[in-house]
Amino acid sequence: MMDYYYNQGSMGGGIFGMLLSLLVLAALVVGIIALVRFMSNSSAGSTIASRSAEDILKERYAKGEITKAEFDEIKKGLKD
Repeated sequence: MMDYYYNQGSMGGGIFGMLLSLLVLAALVVGIIALVRFMSNSSAGSTIASRSAEDILKERYAKGEITKAEFDEIKKGLKD
């Protein structure tokens, strides 16, 4: 009987070894998911940077960040 418990401890720690293995596996899965999400978000960020200056100007005017006079002046500067 004593030999059974002794061998169980040398084969990975019994229940604690199994829990540790599951924890490592879960961390690996979470890491892969986080990496995939990070990679997909970084590719989405490149489409935002491809907006034209005029689109950004129109957005700022629509949000009320600039006045109509500022909008017209900047738009005229962009066309030059």
